[in-house]
Amino acid sequence: MSGEHNANQDYGKRIDKAAEHLGSGALEMIKAILIKHDAAIIEASQEAIDAAVLAEREACAKVCDEIVVRYRHAGDAPEMVAANWCADGVRARGNT
Repeated sequence: MSGEHNANQDYGKRIDKAAEHLGSGALEMIKAILIKHDAAIIEASQEAIDAAVLAEREACAKVCDEIVVRYRHAGDAPEMVAANWCADGVRARGNT
């Protein structure tokens, strides 16, 4: 842990030294760029997570659809209705 602390102190000293040479305007611009970059990374990560959740949700709904196909016989109406509700319910979760 002390190695990490020393590295952070060293980093801080380098920033202070850069501030002497660059001036506060340049440092503010660099901070703004870094903040924007971090926000872009977070947004891209969230989009990837959302896409993965949507794909998994659709895969679950397809399992329900397969149950509907399997129970298409005249006497199997309750299972088919339940599977349709299942598929509809899973897909509806993506709209909330």
